Amino acid sequence: MIYQNFAHLITAPVNVPANFLGLRSTKRSNGNVSAGQPFKYSAISNLGSNRYTDANVWDFGELLVKTINPSSGVFYWDVFDRLLGQNPGKDLFFLLGFPADYLVAGNVVAGSCPFGGLANYCPTGASLTTYASVCAAIAARAKNNFGITGAKWCLWGEVDTAADYYEQNPAGWDKLATSAKAVNQAIKAVDPTAVIVAPSTSTGAPYIMNDFLTASDGAGGTGRDWVSAIAFDPYQDGLTTSYVDGISRGNFRDGLKEAKSRVDRVLGFVPTAVGMPMYIPETGIKSHSPNGSRDWTRRIIGFAALGVKQLHGFATDETNEGYDMRPFISGWNKAYDILQGGGVTINSLVYERELDYNEWNGIARAYVTVNGTQYEI
Repeated sequence: MIYQNFAHLITAPVNVPANFLGLRSTKRSNGNVSAGQPFKYSAISNLGSNRYTDANVWDFGELLVKTINPSSGVFYWDVFDRLLGQNPGKDLFFLLGFPADYLVAGNVVAGSCPFGGLANYCPTGASLTTYASVCAAIAARAKNNFGITGAKWCLWGEVDTAADYYEQNPAGWDKLATSAKAVNQAIKAVDPTAVIVAPSTSTGAPYIMNDFLTASDGAGGTGRDWVSAIAFDPYQDGLTTSYVDGISRGNFRDGLKEAKSRVDRVLGFVPTAVGMPMYIPETGIKSHSPNGSRDWTRRIIGFAALGVKQLHGFATDETNEGYDMRPFISGWNKAYDILQGGGVTINSLVYERELDYNEWNGIARAYVTVNGTQYEI
């Protein structure tokens, strides 16, 4: 086609890795069937949160380091085994951090934990050695029992919500960088092909990444020396309430623009991360828009075109946070089909220019070309 009044989201072809699209759900497993139609996905993430522990479970239990290893020498593998066993052939992205109380009790500063519990703190000293061995045991379980190597091991989930790492506690970043070194070395001893990912940050705090990447590891290095990728969790909370010609015209950024703004924000705030691969452990849309499916399609393909290596959607069942993806499953699966789950090349991605330059307006038309075939999205 001849593009008139169209803008290019990318200027050169982009290779999308295999196993690009993953799920970070809450309660249901095995495709999270909704009205008889399963979500299509090629990667999985463990579940659980330092805040919403009542909702984040996989069938029958929260899955975090602290639930696998709740006390010294004790390991519960049932939930971990069920997650991997029910998803053969799926790529694994695992959120570490959130250690059991026995590993961090000595580090707690009274009154400084924003969400309660001790799992917001980082092990140090002898406890760090134990914690690193626990992380290695999890990697060994994945490798020896399920044949999984080359998994992605993210050092912490939304680290900006953890008490040790608030800006008023800069010493906490050095503890995390020291922990990154220990965990990296322990996991790499089990699986040299493992990918160690920097702690993820929430939607509004990409600048936090710099604090970790530049923090001292206590041995002359920095946090950046012990990770090979960064991670962030971009959410869109706007609710669309008005439409023109079926296109959102409310406070809801179009999926393509929203994706670009998030990536630009990360790279703008975190110059030390430029050139590093990017992962999205979780992302969601809080919306009742009839355009939600379209925006999920554009959001997924937009992030893929902008170089994100893997994206996990949240959530595929009812949650107490309002990010239910089920109404938009057709948009999710359309993106999966266009990208063929991953392992393709996006040749071009163009969208109709805005007439009034209002960044919150929707985009009328957009086209992506994948492996030489064009699709309207």
